[in-house]
Amino acid sequence: MKFWFSILICAAYVLTATHPAVSGEDLPVVSSHSGYGGVIQKGWYWYEVEEERIEESAAEQDAPSPLDTPADPWGMQVEEFKELLEKTKNVAVANPTIENMLKYIELQDMARRKALAFANVYQLVMQKHPRFTTASTNPTAVPGIKALHVMKNEEVESMIYAAKNDFALIYFHKPDCQFCRAQNGILRYFTDKYGWDIKAVNLYEEPEPAYRFDVTTVPYILTVYKATGEYMPVTAGVASLNDLEQKLYRAIRYLRGNVAPSQFSIYDYNLEGPGDPEKRGNIQK
Repeated sequence: MKFWFSILICAAYVLTATHPAVSGEDLPVVSSHSGYGGVIQKGWYWYEVEEERIEESAAEQDAPSPLDTPADPWGMQVEEFKELLEKTKNVAVANPTIENMLKYIELQDMARRKALAFANVYQLVMQKHPRFTTASTNPTAVPGIKALHVMKNEEVESMIYAAKNDFALIYFHKPDCQFCRAQNGILRYFTDKYGWDIKAVNLYEEPEPAYRFDVTTVPYILTVYKATGEYMPVTAGVASLNDLEQKLYRAIRYLRGNVAPSQFSIYDYNLEGPGDPEKRGNIQK
């Protein structure tokens, strides 16, 4: 027994000699796991939300404050009302609270009612003052549309037929042009209908007139007013009979000086009417 006790004493001495005592100051510092820079018992694991609360508070401060709408925005000027409506919408988008959204919907509803009021007053004034409407010369009912179509055709055809001695047509073509061959048939029908003489110019045989009239493509038709020598292109490329009639009708009226440039496409029945841009009505103050 004494033998084993002596062995234990020797072992304790050896351990003490090889490993000196360690004081508390020599212990290494062990950092605690934390979400806040090593501070012990701080952060998410300890349910601290102080930083999150600060961020939420800052976000609330950055949110736009509700707009104070005027007591009666109905009477505002148009630009002012549009600006107020846009600002109210922006506030509702940035901070969609019930209060902000309600203000935007109220202004939007007011805009709708203002537009409806405008449309109703417009219809009332147009009905009380029919001189401003174009319905008398541009009907929308089917029977009226058919009657208008007949009236236009009669006006165009009568003017072209009456002008055959005062005007002439010059037709530029080439014998090997397929488009010109298609135009030839249409022109034969035109001459049979109106009795006009047409001067045909073969560009291979007579290139000089093409330079004079600046002809760069075929088929090409122009009309000349015999009284003044003025001329005007009618069609370039293959033109249908209806297209030829409409453009020739307009050229005749323009070269005669019957219409101003602003009246070029309107018909004679519309002159001095609501469809005439040159008519100046009295404006009530």
